[in-house]
Amino acid sequence: MIFYLLNPEQTDDQISDNNILGEISFKSFHTGIAWNVLHNLITRGKKAVLERLIIRDSSGKIWEIGSFLSYLKDYHILKY
Repeated sequence: MIFYLLNPEQTDDQISDNNILGEISFKSFHTGIAWNVLHNLITRGKKAVLERLIIRDSSGKIWEIGSFLSYLKDYHILKY
């Protein structure tokens, strides 16, 4: 499953590799470009920006950031 970090106004045809948070495969989460963006927003306390962003997976499910991060606790995170 692939996870994307998106602006609410962003349409499917505007999604690129830059929006990919990562992909789950074999009990591992392989990070994408947007993982660093999300990490920086969290560590720098950019609450207003974080509240505007959404996480969507490849099945179309929308995730809250906290729920998404909790979900990842069961996976080994591989950063590139």
